[in-house]
Amino acid sequence: MFLLWKEWQHLKISRLRLGDILNSPSEWEKEKPSLQLTTIPHLEARDICFSYGDKFIINHLNICLQPGKLIMFLGPPGYGKSTFAQLICSLYFLTSGQILINNQSLQNFDIRNIRKTIADFPQNPCLFSRTILENMLLAKSDATKDEISAALYVSGSHDLFSQLPLGLNTQVGEQSGFLSGGQCQRLALACFFLIEPQLLTLDKHTSALDETTNAQIVEHLYKLSQDRIVFVITHKRVFFLSMQPY
Repeated sequence: MFLLWKEWQHLKISRLRLGDILNSPSEWEKEKPSLQLTTIPHLEARDICFSYGDKFIINHLNICLQPGKLIMFLGPPGYGKSTFAQLICSLYFLTSGQILINNQSLQNFDIRNIRKTIADFPQNPCLFSRTILENMLLAKSDATKDEISAALYVSGSHDLFSQLPLGLNTQVGEQSGFLSGGQCQRLALACFFLIEPQLLTLDKHTSALDETTNAQIVEHLYKLSQDRIVFVITHKRVFFLSMQPY
């Protein structure tokens, strides 16, 4: 028990140090205010362009995203779907045009704050070589037991991880080597749902999930979409039959 407590203290100190580094503002960001959403969000991409060198991936796109329905981008690889999601989260920067949330340009706000408000679930999520519980606490350090339990349920992870000999104290391993692909994806989704962002983008989030788990997650996404923007990139239209693709 003493060794476990000592290890937890070391993790806590390391997490705080890492947080200080990751959260330290760049010089060019210091004067930008935080993005504060006091009403239900709506997002508009206004004549946006993005290129890799001379090759335009997105060319003069105009689109509005609003809560109230699950939004799906469906199409073959290489058409800019993932790029658009990363532009929304300010992981990439526009070549030209504007992305506005509640009629305010994202370029006017602090990037770190944008990424807390708008969360991206990538195709290949990254987990830390710690326990399942510690990974969830890294997503939200002040998460309560009930919040963690709820996030595990909606990601289809609760029963799966409760059956493990060490439960949530199971080690994830280097490069998630101690978990299967499906377990990794469910844990990453649990961390993602725990954050509760105002706008969610999910990029092929069901690639390693079975049909039952996927249906459970889709049901939760529908509920979330009633008061926030949920934007899904997928090749599995069969799981979203009631959705209208853009």
